[in-house]
Amino acid sequence: MERDVCKGVSQPGTYKLEQLREKSNHTLIISPDTHHRSRPYLHINHYVMATLRPTPMEDLPVTQSHNIPPIRYGVTTPRPLKDLLPIPPSCADRNRRFVPYQWNATPCDLFALAPGLDGHLGFIRKTDRRQMLMFCDGACSGYGPHGGCGVVFKPGGLEFSLPENGMRHTSNRAELSAVIQGLQYRDWVQAGFENIVIACDSEYIVLGITERLDKWIDKCWTTAGGTPVANRDLWKNLIEVLRNLESRSCQVQFWQIPREWNEADRYAKAASAVEYAFIGGEWVVD
Repeated sequence: MERDVCKGVSQPGTYKLEQLREKSNHTLIISPDTHHRSRPYLHINHYVMATLRPTPMEDLPVTQSHNIPPIRYGVTTPRPLKDLLPIPPSCADRNRRFVPYQWNATPCDLFALAPGLDGHLGFIRKTDRRQMLMFCDGACSGYGPHGGCGVVFKPGGLEFSLPENGMRHTSNRAELSAVIQGLQYRDWVQAGFENIVIACDSEYIVLGITERLDKWIDKCWTTAGGTPVANRDLWKNLIEVLRNLESRSCQVQFWQIPREWNEADRYAKAASAVEYAFIGGEWVVD
């Protein structure tokens, strides 16, 4: 279903197909409700509206930085690093989840492809040039199995493989590694950002960092069932990365999006598809 189908539809509900056809520039291929054959209707629920595929951020035209409104107090250049105040961990943790101003807002509704304060292209918030968007994803496939990670914060994503360090590769490890590598890819504070939004389709990541992490730590890294928390090494690494950014006045938030929206997905799958062979007791690139 094309996104234009729901143009003008502000909330879930039941709508006449004739009305939707008038609002859409595309031909609708929809099976009408069998209970309303004489007056066909379409019920649009929360899931359908939330997963309509938006325009990929990488395909957006470049917006000139002067077209983006200046941020608070009219500041348009990065603040001196000595003036950055640390964000208290308790405050950062309470605001860890990113919540759009509209529940069905898409990445391209909120962010634009534009030069940042340092001049580099990126996905910049339309109303705040100090906020950026980063897609992250992980995948695991092939023999071994082999994990791959994808990160997209500008046109042309990054893909890299999980290290062959004896740890079993899983999709969850790949997703965690993608977030960590994305946050460590460059000095985002030096680039002028005070807020980084991680967009991913992983419930494991978003619920883990926003709801479960404190409970795991309080229980000495055990789950509610009493079993050890999986991927504890990566969770600890992620906490260290977050605290380092927060100490320099940069808040990291997590936005759970539908898989159809995650532009890092194809890069993660490409990285996980690298052929490996088991030679001399080790997995090496074939």
